[in-house]
Amino acid sequence: MTLRSTDEGDADRRAGKPERPREKLLRGTYRPRPVRRVEIPKPGGKGVRLLGIPRVLDRMIQQALHQVLQPIFDPTFADESYGLRPGRSALDAVERARPQRQRGRWEDLRL
Repeated sequence: MTLRSTDEGDADRRAGKPERPREKLLRGTYRPRPVRRVEIPKPGGKGVRLLGIPRVLDRMIQQALHQVLQPIFDPTFADESYGLRPGRSALDAVERARPQRQRGRWEDLRL
């Protein structure tokens, strides 16, 4: 029996070569590595703030997926939605809520 490969990724795996991220993504086996934790001192020596730094490859894949998925899903969000949306900020949300608050109309705000 002869072992033949119809997939270049299979041949690379059998030869002990590292698998490329593209093949892992296509096969659904890609797993991002844990982020590197860095402690950043707070001003005045009042403890530390934890910062998570992803691996460059993981961040590139995140960004590529975001660029593909964001235009698909963003139009489905409510117009009142401001969280993590392009061109919108927390300040924009506060400004939009201000007229309802001034009229005492908290029930008009969708949370």
